[in-house]
Amino acid sequence: LPPGAIMDSLRQPFSSGAIIQACLGHKSTVLLERPAWPCLCCSMQQEEEELEVEVEEEVEEEEEREEEREEEREEEEEEEREEEEEEEREEEEEEEREEEREEEREEEEEEEREEEEEEEREEEREEEEEEE
Repeated sequence: LPPGAIMDSLRQPFSSGAIIQACLGHKSTVLLERPAWPCLCCSMQQEEEELEVEVEEEVEEEEEREEEREEEREEEEEEEREEEEEEEREEEEEEEREEEREEEREEEEEEEREEEEEEEREEEREEEEEEE
């Protein structure tokens, strides 16, 4: 009989050295290869349970890795948004400074024109006075 086979009788001899013993997972006696080993049925059930636990752990680990990747993506997106906002602010500030410089140039040009016009009027007055 293969290991794990349920025995109806304790009277059958086993030349392989296997022994009849009660398995903790069964209510009846079963053929065990070594004392205190679980029978094949219980071993398979235990392996299945261990495999289920391993699968659950792997699934949890994968979910954790996916959450970490998602968090990293969100952090990267946030950093990119912050960088873009900073660039926009810098561009706006540069545009404002450029506008201010342009206004200052225009004001200086206007002042120069006014001075030139004033000088021309002064010259015209002087010429008129000389003519008179």
